[in-house]
Amino acid sequence: MEQGEGAAALKEGAAGLLAGEGRILAEREESPIERKCAPLSDQSLTLLLDALCFQQATALLLALELKSEETSAHSLRVASLSLRIGRKLALSPEQLATLKYGALLHDIGKLSVPESILEKTERLSEEEWMRLRLHPSRGENLLATLDFPQPICQAVGQHHESFNGSGYPFGIRGLAISFEARIIAVADTFDTIFKGRCFRKAECYEVALHEVVSCSGSQFDPVVVNALVGIPKEEIEAL
Repeated sequence: MEQGEGAAALKEGAAGLLAGEGRILAEREESPIERKCAPLSDQSLTLLLDALCFQQATALLLALELKSEETSAHSLRVASLSLRIGRKLALSPEQLATLKYGALLHDIGKLSVPESILEKTERLSEEEWMRLRLHPSRGENLLATLDFPQPICQAVGQHHESFNGSGYPFGIRGLAISFEARIIAVADTFDTIFKGRCFRKAECYEVALHEVVSCSGSQFDPVVVNALVGIPKEEIEAL
């Protein structure tokens, strides 16, 4: 999708996918994406949030998978790790539901980024980097257009903010960044280092954890980093 195509075009595409959702789901086995989108608990508010978000989140993730399988797989792992961190931090069911959808959709703004940039293995040019940096705000705007709850939109829009204010797109800092976004930021970076992406090779668990810990208090919220450290290595490696 080219840069000039905005949220309206993405909304139209998502609506088309949603129109056939019931038929598609009835004709095939549940996919990993659908399992990740399944309700977390029987809490009434959580179920209401899931009912509002489930079909649209599933459709958007399927669209992302068609555009970039690597980005889609990364999003599923980030959601799994984010939820483990969230449970370590004793988040409420409503916060966990927000975290789940925010993490699953944190890169949904990359639907507006050309594949030539997403799949590039060499260093990005300044122009390409500037286009890529738009994806948090574009993802937030898309979800807002689709009437996702504001906390989910905010988590998506702020997941590249840094604890010391050096992040993007807004340069906000500390506790002004949503808690869910601070968790997603840690899980996103850890997974990128540990599992690798097209632009960098995978590293071992120890290297990935060291890189995240070394940025505690600067790029990342120390509370969130400590929660990540408290998750057993075997549990993370199984994601």
